[in-house]
Amino acid sequence: MEAQIQNFGQTPSQLLIEPHPPRSSAMHLCFLPQSPLMFKDQMQQDVIMVLKFPSNSPVTHVAANTLPHLTIPAVVTVTCSRLFAVNRWHNTVGLRGAPGYSLDQAHHLPIEMDPLIANNSGVNKRQITDLVDQSIQINAHCFVVTADNRYILICGFWDKSFRVYSTETGDYPAPRAVLTGHDHEVVCVSVCAELGLVISGAKEGPCLVHTITGDLLRALEGTENCLYPRLISVSSEGHCIIYYERGRFSNFSINGKLLAQMEISDSTRAILLSSDGQNLVTGGDNGVVEVWQACDFKQLYIYPGCDAGIRAMDLSHDQRTLITGMASGSIVAFNIDFNRWHYEHQNRY
Repeated sequence: MEAQIQNFGQTPSQLLIEPHPPRSSAMHLCFLPQSPLMFKDQMQQDVIMVLKFPSNSPVTHVAANTLPHLTIPAVVTVTCSRLFAVNRWHNTVGLRGAPGYSLDQAHHLPIEMDPLIANNSGVNKRQITDLVDQSIQINAHCFVVTADNRYILICGFWDKSFRVYSTETGDYPAPRAVLTGHDHEVVCVSVCAELGLVISGAKEGPCLVHTITGDLLRALEGTENCLYPRLISVSSEGHCIIYYERGRFSNFSINGKLLAQMEISDSTRAILLSSDGQNLVTGGDNGVVEVWQACDFKQLYIYPGCDAGIRAMDLSHDQRTLITGMASGSIVAFNIDFNRWHYEHQNRY
């Protein structure tokens, strides 16, 4: 041992700060792109890339505002330590599993890490300094990013308020409206810009539907065992999915009518609806992304499992890329095509 130290230096007690991804997991696929024979063709088509952040803090919110006309098309991420990143989005072609893909074309990957985070040169400009209520568990819907990637809306404070933070300057803009009506701390919120609506849920009680100007329209009342909302997703068509404690889901129309319900065993951490409201995507502590038919909660597809739990997710503007935030402090990009589950597509092909 002494001879080894003299010639090669002392062997470190630990080489890695986190476990190696399990063999055949979705994240292991991206770390070993040169070994395609180890995986099924379907898995290679499903996974595009993995992006690991240096903070290692769980990525609890993902917002993919990727329209080409934006000043900075980006995937904005927020971690449990309230560190956000504005990761540039590249509208690329030739992704993994598609014609023309090349392992040598790394710059064709769709997401580029925020340089202030990658270079550790401006972390203080990306830190949300306000402390949230310590009794509230930080989750995907404590944050909302505006469509232009300029502001982050935050909830879960002791005074039951929303707060707005600028991604460019860190300053607070003047609020346009104050939304009231909850009796407890606000723990989840979703915005439907197309209809000008905000749906929010408190620690206990019904979810409320407001206009963006602050008018309270109605309450979304769940059944007697659906009293503690935790996640909300609303589509541009007005379909609203609410996830309650203990794996319970409810599907509401924007007029407040309860359309469908289901209960699952996984501890769900993130949900989202496709733009037309027909498909629901869920992810949780088991690290598996699942696709459901929203109208009756019929399961449509299960993606390959990841080696860490899923904390957040969002879709690109073209509904072709699904980005998930992981408990390991990374994001994973999946290929997704909702048309493959549409009845007309299935009948035709």
